[in-house]
Amino acid sequence: GVYSGYCTTVVADTRAEAGLSYDQNEVQIELKDGTREEERVLVPKGDPEKPLTRDDIINKLRTCAKGQADEDTLMRLVQNIEKIDGCEAFINPMKEVH
Repeated sequence: GVYSGYCTTVVADTRAEAGLSYDQNEVQIELKDGTREEERVLVPKGDPEKPLTRDDIINKLRTCAKGQADEDTLMRLVQNIEKIDGCEAFINPMKEVH
């Protein structure tokens, strides 16, 4: 497709569809001059080995609630979730819970 003057082509990896590359994500970019860039992520953010931070979770909430709730409402929601017993690890996974 074309977006903002850039031409992109998305090609699905048939290995992923077959379940052969579930544990890794790879992006390959080929520029007009033929230069290729590649990035592979073995452990994606959000995996138990690489958990989301509190800010990541709040930003994800903002994205999901865009146009549905204002910032004050979202922050009250976060504060209320943080008050629920046992939910501290959900909203702030980096903080040890006793």
